[in-house]
Amino acid sequence: MTQAAVLFGAGATKALGGPLTDEILPHVLGVGACVYCGKAREEFPQDRTEDHLEVDKFLRLAFNVPDVASERRIDDYPHLPLLMTLIDQSIAKNEPLIPGYGRGRLQRVRLSMLTVIYDSLIYQEKRRNAEMVRKVLHRDNPYRKTLSYIASDLSKECGGRPRSAYDYLTTGDLKLITTNYDTYIENTLFALQHAQGDASLRPVDYGCQPEHLVPTAYTDFDPAESRHFGSLYKLHGSIAWGYCSSCRALYDGMTDLATMVIQSLTGAPESQDEDPSQAREFRHTGNNRGGFSCRRCGCDVGFFMVAPSIHKEYENVHISRVWDEAETALREAEHWYIVGYSLPADDFEIARLLMRGLRMGLQKNGENGRNGKRITVIQKKASPDTRSRYERLFGQKISYHNSGYPPRARAEKEPS
Repeated sequence: MTQAAVLFGAGATKALGGPLTDEILPHVLGVGACVYCGKAREEFPQDRTEDHLEVDKFLRLAFNVPDVASERRIDDYPHLPLLMTLIDQSIAKNEPLIPGYGRGRLQRVRLSMLTVIYDSLIYQEKRRNAEMVRKVLHRDNPYRKTLSYIASDLSKECGGRPRSAYDYLTTGDLKLITTNYDTYIENTLFALQHAQGDASLRPVDYGCQPEHLVPTAYTDFDPAESRHFGSLYKLHGSIAWGYCSSCRALYDGMTDLATMVIQSLTGAPESQDEDPSQAREFRHTGNNRGGFSCRRCGCDVGFFMVAPSIHKEYENVHISRVWDEAETALREAEHWYIVGYSLPADDFEIARLLMRGLRMGLQKNGENGRNGKRITVIQKKASPDTRSRYERLFGQKISYHNSGYPPRARAEKEPS
């Protein structure tokens, strides 16, 4: 039985320097100040593609976003899940959202929107490689410190000998779940293995359908051998995944960040041989936009991310399996840690996943009907509304921290 499950949200990635959901569009399409440091920006996104122009025009027409990028503020952009939901609902109903944007045009906008989201996320690896490698490898990496905190907390809870995060992940007593597309957790796990003297640098188990996983230079192993380090269930896909919709093949490509992290850890020189199945950028192939051909069937392979919309697409064979594995981990876990996830009111599927994991658990019913589970929520300067949402879902007897990753103080007291 899994001893603990950890759900990471965007807050943990933000602590490492990544964008929050509503910072994605401003970052790619332009604002008067950098979304990372807040300083005035002298240059704006370069190499604008047809996709960027398509989305930019739509936002200016539909949401009155200022024409000049340098005059825009983050708040001028619409809430991304709302934007994607409006587009999806209009497509489903075959109704225009604004004049000139019927179903066909909206489908093009949606495809371009996913490309823009992808471009924002890989910006870290295109323009900030050295900086991000230092952050991932540094002992103050918030993911690493939070995992160490959780391992220490679990060890105290059990009353036995202290165990490390590496030990918990190796034995399967700690399983990870994330709503994020980025690869910071995977790269943190590489660093964690190296710190323990484990030179194998095994890839993580994503819980995807193994019969459809295509080995690459990065994941060159027999899935039946289970040569993994830890389990990480990415509920919304990954910027590192490529997917062939024809034969369902899944490619776990090595991103630029992973390449540089591994080179830093091993001292290996950069390979000059570029394997297309190890492509560092999976372009969306809805209109045959780049990408590469599938090894198995020769069809196009595109990137694979679930759109941030209420109408999320979970029917994919890999995503469906990932959600099943995540629910099982939550059901079996005795202790949950929810890190950097604000439980937004419009994220119905995650709330449903947590409810099923909580109420359908395999353990004996405990106080408040929580099946005996302990629930620890870890936030950083979250609004009071965040705590209220958790208490409405789980009851007031949760351990709630709002001081960062990891917590710097004891859990906050329950409201009197």
